[in-house]
Amino acid sequence: MKTDMKQQINPTNPYRVAKAKLRRTFVFVGLFSAAINLLMLTGPVYMLQVYDRVLSSGSVATLQGLFVIVVILYSFLGIYDFLRARLLSRASYLLDKMVSESAFSYRLLSGIRDDKHRYNPVRDLEVVRGFLASPAILGLFDLPWIPIFLLVVFFIHPWLGYLTIAGAGVVVVVAILNWVMSQRAIAAAMSKDSDERGFVELSRHNAEAIVALGMQDKITDRWLKAHETSLADSQKGSDWSEGFASFSKAFRLLLQSTLLSV
Repeated sequence: MKTDMKQQINPTNPYRVAKAKLRRTFVFVGLFSAAINLLMLTGPVYMLQVYDRVLSSGSVATLQGLFVIVVILYSFLGIYDFLRARLLSRASYLLDKMVSESAFSYRLLSGIRDDKHRYNPVRDLEVVRGFLASPAILGLFDLPWIPIFLLVVFFIHPWLGYLTIAGAGVVVVVAILNWVMSQRAIAAAMSKDSDERGFVELSRHNAEAIVALGMQDKITDRWLKAHETSLADSQKGSDWSEGFASFSKAFRLLLQSTLLSV
């Protein structure tokens, strides 16, 4: 009986089965990502053609033809992007369907385990499912195309490549500074927010005694002070993030204009 119970507690890893079944989906997501990243070159190539062919010749027919091609290519880009997002969303749904029962059973039977660790596979499944349906995973599929874009830019002109690398370095530094400067304030706000919720629940639990002793105003004032401190830390973190985000956006626009003028 102990052997049967042990087999129930330690089932075969369902993630391997799900990964095998979803492998084809991820292959299609990769193919759509390749097409999307290639179509992202539509805008720069269009501008180069306008500068090279339209402005020099003044041909309206050439401009119209190029514009029609751009509309078609961007239409395909939108369709491919929609299909890629839909595939990942369905993959997260199917993953949950294939793993959820095993995750719940493991969590349920883990109460009779003798080890000290108490993993929560249900929560882990929620994290994985959320990651598959989030835009973050799209960055992983787009990441391998960064060197290819850099090669294309260097092929157009070396100075454009150097400027792109320098601009990317500035953006990365700004992102790191944003994380460093806002992390402390946000962590402090989260800690104080947790203490604040605990104080609220404790006050609620002792509500009869607080009201009977006439301490409601004092308890409210104490909560307001803690709440204002938490809000101040949260706002401080938001101020840093908003400032760096605005600078990063303005710098990217400046970088785009600089690339066009080189």
